[in-house]
Amino acid sequence: MAIRTIVIKGNEAFFNVGGGIVWDSVPEDEYRETLDKGKALLKVLTGR
Repeated sequence: MAIRTIVIKGNEAFFNVGGGIVWDSVPEDEYRETLDKGKALLKVLTGR
């Protein structure tokens, strides 16, 4: 399974983010971490 992969087609980029849930995961923390991962990829792609 490929993770942290960006597919670029023409002038569009596609990526997925997610996280692993375990017994003692805190849902809010996992959600926040997932958003942070997405923001980091967007920053790389857009320079913002």
